[in-house]
Amino acid sequence: MLCFLRGMAFVPFLLVTWSSAAFIISYVVAVLSGHVNPFLPYISDTGTTPPESGIFGFMINFSAFLGAATMYTRYKIVEKQNQTCYFSTPVFNLVSLVLGLVGCFGMGIVANFQELAVPVVHDGGALLAFVCGVVYTLLQSIISYKSCPQWNSLSTCHIRMAISAVSCAAVVPMIVCASLISITKLEWNPREKDYVYHVVSAICEWTVAFGFIFYFLTFIQDFQVSVYQFKCFKLLTIGICTNLQKTFCIFKKSTFFLSLMCLTKICKDCATSCISFFPMGGIFNSSPTNEIFICPLLFDVNSHKSCLFSFRRSHLLVPNNRK
Repeated sequence: MLCFLRGMAFVPFLLVTWSSAAFIISYVVAVLSGHVNPFLPYISDTGTTPPESGIFGFMINFSAFLGAATMYTRYKIVEKQNQTCYFSTPVFNLVSLVLGLVGCFGMGIVANFQELAVPVVHDGGALLAFVCGVVYTLLQSIISYKSCPQWNSLSTCHIRMAISAVSCAAVVPMIVCASLISITKLEWNPREKDYVYHVVSAICEWTVAFGFIFYFLTFIQDFQVSVYQFKCFKLLTIGICTNLQKTFCIFKKSTFFLSLMCLTKICKDCATSCISFFPMGGIFNSSPTNEIFICPLLFDVNSHKSCLFSFRRSHLLVPNNRK
């Protein structure tokens, strides 16, 4: 099964492919029509003049919708993960969602108000889209680190933070250089006084735009397992790992195969005794006859609540059709 067809992964996949196509198709049509210079036009320049303006407007509008859908789905996934194992205040997740939706609204403004027709409105929408988008990626990167290693690998967190850092570094000179340009035009001559500002601003704009695309690309793996697939597991017994002071539970499989990379969190003696009492054939077993899985828990003695402690997101819930 293709990775982008699992769970909700098709949402960020569609956003990434559609947005990339929107930028590339508009650029190609604008260049072939002779409306912009091939070398580093602004993204908005490629959607100002017909026929590319119609293509640009339609595709960016749909990209804004897909962006909002992706951000809302991400919000619900983080919310469910946080309920399972608390790692961040819910307000943090909500603020990132609001900023992301404001950025998508800015994209809609950019798509519907052309650069030369209403430049003030267009530039305001672009400012909303880029600034709110960059802050959104930064907040989501922080959330990713907070949820590591339960729900994200450390390498994924590093990649997201690197993309966020590059986008943050690019959005500032983009805004500064764009504000220093004295005239709005589609074709530029290298001998003009504002040409350097135009080139720097355009490079930064394309960098931030594709930074967003690559950032949402990292969501595909997260969205492969839908949080709405959570099922109840029957608790069989509970024990204490005295060496590592970790509480662990033994669950019976329901309709899903629970694959856990977690026994390394329990000392070797406890793991061995559990495996000998409930034969598993190894650290974890995908045998269709096996029905016992060991789940370490982090126990909070103050609130008397426990949360799933060492799930690896990519191994959390995998549908199993075997009876």
